[in-house]
Amino acid sequence: MRYIRLTAMLLLAACGDGGTTPTSPPTPPTPVATSITLSATSLSFSSLGATQQLTATVKDQNGATMSGASVTWATSSASAATVSSTGLVTAVADGTTTITATSGSASGTAAVTVAQAAASIVLSDTVLSFASLGDSIQLTAVVKDLKSEEITGASVTWATSSTSVATVSSGLVTSVADGTATITVTSGSASASASVSVQQLANSITLSSDSLGLGPAGDTATVTATVKDEVGSIVSDPSVTWATSDASVATVSSIGLVLAVANGTATITATSGSVSQTATVTVDPTYTSISAGLFHSCGVRRSGDGYCWGYNANGRLGDGTTIQRTKPVLVSGGYEWTSISAGGHSCGLTTAGDAYCWGDNESGQLGDGTTTGRTKPVRVSGGHTWASVSSGTEYTCGLTTAGDAYCWGKNSDGVLGIGSRENRSIPTLVADGHTWVSINSGTRHTCGATTQGDGYCWGWNAYGQLGDGYLDASTYVDTIPNLKVKDLGNIASISPGGIHSCALTTGSEGYCWGNNMSGQVGNGSFAAGRYRGYCPYYTWCTDYGPVTRELIKGLHTWASMISGDTHTCAVKATGELYCWGLNSNGRLGIGNTTLRRSIPTLVAAGHTWASVSAGGSHTCGVTTAGGAYCWGSSQAGQLGNSSLNNSGVPAKVIWN
Repeated sequence: MRYIRLTAMLLLAACGDGGTTPTSPPTPPTPVATSITLSATSLSFSSLGATQQLTATVKDQNGATMSGASVTWATSSASAATVSSTGLVTAVADGTTTITATSGSASGTAAVTVAQAAASIVLSDTVLSFASLGDSIQLTAVVKDLKSEEITGASVTWATSSTSVATVSSGLVTSVADGTATITVTSGSASASASVSVQQLANSITLSSDSLGLGPAGDTATVTATVKDEVGSIVSDPSVTWATSDASVATVSSIGLVLAVANGTATITATSGSVSQTATVTVDPTYTSISAGLFHSCGVRRSGDGYCWGYNANGRLGDGTTIQRTKPVLVSGGYEWTSISAGGHSCGLTTAGDAYCWGDNESGQLGDGTTTGRTKPVRVSGGHTWASVSSGTEYTCGLTTAGDAYCWGKNSDGVLGIGSRENRSIPTLVADGHTWVSINSGTRHTCGATTQGDGYCWGWNAYGQLGDGYLDASTYVDTIPNLKVKDLGNIASISPGGIHSCALTTGSEGYCWGNNMSGQVGNGSFAAGRYRGYCPYYTWCTDYGPVTRELIKGLHTWASMISGDTHTCAVKATGELYCWGLNSNGRLGIGNTTLRRSIPTLVAAGHTWASVSAGGSHTCGVTTAGGAYCWGSSQAGQLGNSSLNNSGVPAKVIWN
């Protein structure tokens, strides 16, 4: 009972008086942002300018979402990405940044990565055309992302579908051969291509010869055309059209075969595409002169054109090159020649009386006042009008129309006849005041005939080749023409050879003297080479041959005579040709391998000859029909028959 009353009292105390007003409930606490959750915590961009929207959910201390809560956005690197006040993130450049959303003291972050990815590639050109091989075109590639923004420094790979047509390196496309190819550039998963077409076009034509000399009707020569494109690459299998300006003189086939029809001049034209080149064809079977040198030969055609062939060191062929030729090539300059003399170099006389020389000039033998070698004719100094010019081994002599003799070049043996042994690079008057009708250069001595019919030789005399009856095997030289050829008058001309000499008299008799070890004196014997005692005036000496003139065996009537290095040749008044002396390499032209002959021996082949020229180890001649022939050594192509093989009989010079 006690417990019931206590409980009632307590209830009354708690409720108060029934007439009292009740108390209001307490005010709830203010929400405070305590956390922010972003819609994404990491963003990746592959294109510049691309955007992504971030949203932020703000919650209070009770975990309730605070709608409309104020949020501030920021980026740690605006150079990589920016963020707007509404959370819109925009990619700016490759890199990383952190986007931070802040509300009150709460914040949330998102990591942003910007790495452009190739979506497309734009080439500087998509169609390439080449008209030349070896030509190049530079392609450039611009790599872009999905927003078409350029990707700076993007890595690209280049490839070609056919390296046999075109190659590519770092975008540089180079044409290789005719055809088509595709150039592909790749960056990541993006690629682009350019089509390549290579079709060579003719830009120039070079003919194998720009001047042809053909013999009688029916003679042929083949002209080849080398077609090149703009960069100088040869066009393989080009289409070439051939034409002649005068089919009555020469015709030309579709492959460049030129056929002589009749005497005259025609122009052959080769055309490929829009370019063409021409060659002049002269049909004329007549050649007026020929000269055999040491290792080359030269000749003049009736047209006045000069040709040389064989060894071409220092440009002695006069074609502007130093290329050895086995067939005649035209001497440069367009001069009209009356004769060309081949020695160790070449000299020629024009119809105007001017002398020109070309080839080696180490000792001034070209006569132009220098020691500079020439591959084309250079005019001899002095302003003289020349009647003849003669090339020796390393010097030259010439005769003016006034009968004065001049020499120039190497003079160590006194061959210039000027009273000293000093070289001269310009024509220098031969001493002693003679008036000359002929003068000729040899290897180491010179000979001439005067208007009085006297003969003089000067220079080296170790073998009695001066013909004055004196001999000295070691030191004797005569530097001026002051001693006559002994016991011989009425001399029309004297030809100095290597170490012997031969003369032709006005009565058509032939005489020789000097070294006769190979029978080149033509007296029917060979020198024994034995000591023969005391030589007049000088020293003990060896019998190498006669030191004064000896009549050539056979009582022939000679029209012309020429001394070579170790052999001699002469044309009879009847047109028969004879040679004698050393026959190695077949230089005598007698059709057999007899080593030497001491009497005149008829040259084989049965031609009627107009002239002959004896060189170092070969011989050349012109027939009365105008045919040119050479025989003997052809080690440098000096026979002019397109061969390097020696010939023991006259071989026709192939002029093309």
